[in-house]
Amino acid sequence: GVNLLVWVVASEREEKNRIMIELETARQMQLALMPESDPQIKGYDISGCCIPARNVGGDLFDFVWFPEEKKKLCITVVDVSGKGMDAAFTAVYTSGAFISEIQHEKEVKTIADNLNSAIYSRQDRNRFVCALMVALDITNKKISYVNAGQMRPLLFRKGDLSVLKNSGARFPLGVVESPKYMSASTQLKSG
Repeated sequence: GVNLLVWVVASEREEKNRIMIELETARQMQLALMPESDPQIKGYDISGCCIPARNVGGDLFDFVWFPEEKKKLCITVVDVSGKGMDAAFTAVYTSGAFISEIQHEKEVKTIADNLNSAIYSRQDRNRFVCALMVALDITNKKISYVNAGQMRPLLFRKGDLSVLKNSGARFPLGVVESPKYMSASTQLKSG
């Protein structure tokens, strides 16, 4: 009986260690999806940080240049519903689809529509992706943005705080088959 008990405890410990190694590997994959450094753009201060609540989850952000000579930067903040491996896999899929879309599309509204279609067709209805996509035109100092289920972004300008609103659907990506996402834009100013 003692030998059986020792074998069961050892087997459970081995399984727990295997799971911990898999979770750490998934955590490293998730962190690898995010930028290693902040974009250095004269006249702008852009920074991001993500600290998962658990070992692995579905939160991420990214800075990706549109292909046209680094004049327009897309900033994304993504939160996949749920936690753990399922959320991490959805985050990996979303990140890859986003990077693919930005190579072919120039407007955040179109990117949001296309990502929604991709996620809707591949995901369980219980899993969705909240995303905020902001296209920063560094030459014109203007942002265009689409909010798909995230908290409304805030603009802090010369001591005043205002909420950036946009019309159209605000459903998270993957919830509704064909929502009508709309972009809004704001002129940025120093301070």
